[in-house]
Amino acid sequence: MHQLINKALLSFFPEYNNLLIEGELHIGSWNKDLHYKISMNNQSYSIRFIGDNRSSHNVFGEITDEILTEQIRYTDYLIQRGVPFAEAIPSINGDSFVSIEWKGSNYRVVLFKWVEGQHITKCTNSFTKLVGKTVKNIHEVSRDFRSPVFEQNSHLAGYTKFIAQIKQKREITNVSTEMARTLNSYLHIAENHINLSKSDKLDFIVQSDLNPLNVLWNNENRLAGIVDFESIGYTDRIEGLAWLIKWYSRNNGIGSTRLSPDLAKTFFDAYISEKTISVEEKERLQSLLWLSGCMNWNFVKRTIEIMDLNEETTMKHHISFYVSRGEKLKSLLSQILV
Repeated sequence: MHQLINKALLSFFPEYNNLLIEGELHIGSWNKDLHYKISMNNQSYSIRFIGDNRSSHNVFGEITDEILTEQIRYTDYLIQRGVPFAEAIPSINGDSFVSIEWKGSNYRVVLFKWVEGQHITKCTNSFTKLVGKTVKNIHEVSRDFRSPVFEQNSHLAGYTKFIAQIKQKREITNVSTEMARTLNSYLHIAENHINLSKSDKLDFIVQSDLNPLNVLWNNENRLAGIVDFESIGYTDRIEGLAWLIKWYSRNNGIGSTRLSPDLAKTFFDAYISEKTISVEEKERLQSLLWLSGCMNWNFVKRTIEIMDLNEETTMKHHISFYVSRGEKLKSLLSQILV
């Protein structure tokens, strides 16, 4: 790995010394990117190698060269307007990234200055309120950014592809009649939520993955930096709001399924502030919350595994868990939908 990083760095620095690989980042991520914290010349950096065929289930769009360049342009735009984003280091030739070949694989390499800070995943009312105000500011700053490159992307397209994957697997697998019935009932609920969530207003450009592991804070609880760039594009503000409410309603850590309606309302009030939100948008928000937690890759992966095992009881328990989770997600808005 040292040789691979050395080869990449030659395109960013005419010379450097004391290269040290301090650690591998995002181990176990859904994609196959290689990501490391490194230090050299007495400074720390994040270096990311974006390979081809990043994932077998990447239903939310590929990152083309043009999109990657535009994503870095957006991060520069935020930095220039006072939003601390990880700062991309241009190549010697002034490019946002470089392309290299290594052992038969092609990589696009992006280098960032290291952002020092801490992740906060156990939310409190004061912290969730801070996040709501911070994200609102980021979104307001993003309002004037225009891009001829980004397409309009809705997570609904990804959810629809997930459902298609499950249906395709069901058709080619000898599942029992009862298992098929259980699956069909759940997929019908998911499709109904997709229909209730649709919108033509995909005109809002933003980093739509501001989950607690992509945001760093300093010791004074001020935003130290945003460290993920791959989820930047035109989207729908309400879709983004659904994910944010889910992430920042967890008072027991990001890995917990415990959710707090009080925290949901705290985030919602801090983000919306003096603005109003329509009844239709609130209804969409409820369905989008359901989809964010109940039609994701973890659900799809486990569903396919159970179909391979053809275990009816296991499938019933699996679906029952996610039905219950969906009700919990919808109940997050109990204090908002009034």
